[in-house]
Amino acid sequence: MVFQVMNAAANPVLDREASRGHDLRALNDSGAEQDGNGGLDLKKVISYVVREYGDDLKHLSEKRCLLLANHLGLVDHFALMLSLNNKGSVPGRWLWIIYNIWKWTPLGVMWTLHGNFFINGGASQRDAVLAQLKRQISSYFHKYDLSWIVMYPEGSRLYLIEESNKRFAERNNLTPLKNCAFPRTGAAHAVLSVLGPQEGSPDQSRCGNGPPIEYIIDATIGYKKGLVPELKNAIAGDWPMPGSHRIHIHWQAIPVRPEWGYNEEALKNFLYDRYEKKDRMLKDFYQNDKFEGEHRTEAITWQAMIFSQVFWVVLFYIHFLLIIRPIYHLFY
Repeated sequence: MVFQVMNAAANPVLDREASRGHDLRALNDSGAEQDGNGGLDLKKVISYVVREYGDDLKHLSEKRCLLLANHLGLVDHFALMLSLNNKGSVPGRWLWIIYNIWKWTPLGVMWTLHGNFFINGGASQRDAVLAQLKRQISSYFHKYDLSWIVMYPEGSRLYLIEESNKRFAERNNLTPLKNCAFPRTGAAHAVLSVLGPQEGSPDQSRCGNGPPIEYIIDATIGYKKGLVPELKNAIAGDWPMPGSHRIHIHWQAIPVRPEWGYNEEALKNFLYDRYEKKDRMLKDFYQNDKFEGEHRTEAITWQAMIFSQVFWVVLFYIHFLLIIRPIYHLFY
């Protein structure tokens, strides 16, 4: 896990390709991870895997893409990082648009250094935040040779917005979704209004600073039986049920249309249609514990997981010494 996060903090000019994790054996019939002698095998308990379905993103790793994912839990971040870790230079050239609750954490500090954008404020600040987002991606994206932008257009984790999602659907004469939420299109449209292809000049972005974003990557994340693990439990290998350590992601790549950059209504209609399909796809997934089609496996080994724990403990301690303790002493 740590190598993906370290890549995100690296100089975005540099291309990075981290080592691929080893494949893991599945749970045995009893659901417990056991070694050859029938005892508990700790090496497997603290590992997790991502099963990928749909389009193989390795063929798009050097393209410029906007990744839109449904948001179920904090583990989503690390599942996406693990899945994308072996996709060419993507881990060193991505930019995340993410809620600002992370900004003052050690991870947030690293992401800030990388140029990631932290969403803040509510509806009252929407226009100001989107204007700031446009300025940042216009300044950063081509200057530092970035290639992928990652965001959660639903706005927050599903369990936090279930009621507001219903009200939003009712206001817009839509049938409420049960397994995901209708996306808010402001941030996605802001990105494409700057980086989408120009009409008549598809090889040039609308801002004129370089090549455009070519694909929207529709990512659908699913957890077994809909049981989303808490981050602290997942890090400790304490999964909700046997087999929950396998996180499932379905990818679909869609070429970007030039009109999405200047016509937010057209983009909205497209995304609403995608999320209605996503809702049905997740319903089928929760019934079958898999998405349609063959899967590919990406995994993190127990050695990498142990190293990540040591890394984060040290980083949190440094964070405490340099930020938290000085602020505390200002008041006490």
